[in-house]
Amino acid sequence: PEPLDPAQIDHLLRTVAHAPTGKNTRRCLFTLVEDRATMDELRRRTLEGLRRAVQERRLGSELGYFRHVVAAWDQGRDIIFRDAPHLLTVSVPRTVTTADADMVIALTCFELLAAATGIGTLWNAMIKWAFSQIDEDLYAALGVPDDHVRGTFMIFGMPEVCYHRTVLRDDYQLNRVRLI
Repeated sequence: PEPLDPAQIDHLLRTVAHAPTGKNTRRCLFTLVEDRATMDELRRRTLEGLRRAVQERRLGSELGYFRHVVAAWDQGRDIIFRDAPHLLTVSVPRTVTTADADMVIALTCFELLAAATGIGTLWNAMIKWAFSQIDEDLYAALGVPDDHVRGTFMIFGMPEVCYHRTVLRDDYQLNRVRLI
């Protein structure tokens, strides 16, 4: 994927900064990796941490798939970051009672705005699992404060593939309530 112009990213974040939050506190901290060199270094450090975890047999069964991620990396495939040029995560101070909802709302708004302007996004829990379960020092490398609730990650950039529409689905779950 191609990187975005910094002004375009700034426009997205300035707009998303107004996303609704609980009690309208707006305490979301947006942590952005904007340039390719920093993304490449983050990829390297992440895979280095994963490789150590594999070698030291620190991966439980729930994280065992990371062994395949390391093997794919050795073959030139970036399973975790998908070669994306940018990364965004949102964190909120632990003192904010609506932290989890605030982070999801902020990233959802970012995703919707990005999609409306032709930017490709991917919610990426694999990065969060790699950071939180294997190498928490990566949060410090990003500058995410220790006293924050840490949200998931989104990678983004100009997509290599253009989808003209999503899958059409007619199904949804609905519970109609009638108390009368």
